[in-house]
Amino acid sequence: MITKNTCYAAIFSTVSLLACNPSESTQETSTNTPADTIATEVEITKNTAQEDPELLVFEGKITTDRAKESISKIDIHLQGKTSIFQTLDDLELPYEEDGPSMPTFEDLNFDGFPDVRIPKAIGNANIYYAYWIYNPATQQFEENTDMDLSLPSIDTHKKQILSFERNSAASYVETIYEYQEGKFVATRIENKDYIDEKRYQSVIQERQTDGTMKEIQNKLVEDIEG
Repeated sequence: MITKNTCYAAIFSTVSLLACNPSESTQETSTNTPADTIATEVEITKNTAQEDPELLVFEGKITTDRAKESISKIDIHLQGKTSIFQTLDDLELPYEEDGPSMPTFEDLNFDGFPDVRIPKAIGNANIYYAYWIYNPATQQFEENTDMDLSLPSIDTHKKQILSFERNSAASYVETIYEYQEGKFVATRIENKDYIDEKRYQSVIQERQTDGTMKEIQNKLVEDIEG
């Protein structure tokens, strides 16, 4: 809940409460975890996660400006931990209290490690995303700008990302991205311009082995799902 006295938008999906029972034996270990112990636990999880990425389950906490119009930083935590795993700062991302302003953790480059994305532009029809890829070598999220990512859909089976962009009420662009040799590349782009409710002009380009895009289709198509 955002109060008048804070510029924080709290985003923890789970909160763990620890308490000591005064009736317990004095020989038992206290449930109060010192900050240095928490930090050590984070480092242990980082190192172990190189072999078991499923250990990396993240939560994000955003900080807004005083006007609550933009996000200035994101504190990333391991789920259930209070110690900060990494801070993404110097941000100027749009914030809407009832809108899609939360960070999403999912594997974008299909290496088994969660990455993070968050809206960078919110329009009436499109939502464009900034995103950071987790680098297991540095154990940090690193910003990537290879993709012009809008309303993405992840296909884990094909290892593809579908980006959907609406140019107008009757014009759409669908771009398929794949992660190849350390980069996201557009492998297929389809422009759809609707003539009526059931028909659209489809122009498809596909990536060639030399890296260029070649038009492979330009025809009128019946929209069987329309």
